[in-house]
Amino acid sequence: MDDARLQVALHDAASTSSAPGHEHAKRIVNRRHFKVAWSLNAADLRLNQNACAIIAEALTTRYGAENVRKDTYSKAQRTDFPVLMRDGKINWAQSVSDVVRNLSLSPLATEFVLVEPTLRDEARDWLRPNLADILRAQPQEQE
Repeated sequence: MDDARLQVALHDAASTSSAPGHEHAKRIVNRRHFKVAWSLNAADLRLNQNACAIIAEALTTRYGAENVRKDTYSKAQRTDFPVLMRDGKINWAQSVSDVVRNLSLSPLATEFVLVEPTLRDEARDWLRPNLADILRAQPQEQE
């Protein structure tokens, strides 16, 4: 299926309430997809390594499961690329830089808690003063 046909099918599904995927298509076409209420950051992870799950649970309790989504992605990354040395030779960055070598040990991870678009501002306003207490109240998972 090419892009044009996909767009037509998406718009058809969005405009026909009995069509499979109607609600999801309507969200995409009308730009009413879930919005970010919280995203991964080092400060929150220092309080609790399970921050994403805990925040998603707190928001789900407050706003309902139909209004909250958790999105996580993790991938081992390899940071290595050729480096032209002063003598004209080419080496790999990991072989000449401790910084690059150490970066390569860290996995790439992103985590988001998303909410129904009409709730984003309210959810963020509620999280701001309550976040530290929410993260401290839950025990951290042992690795």
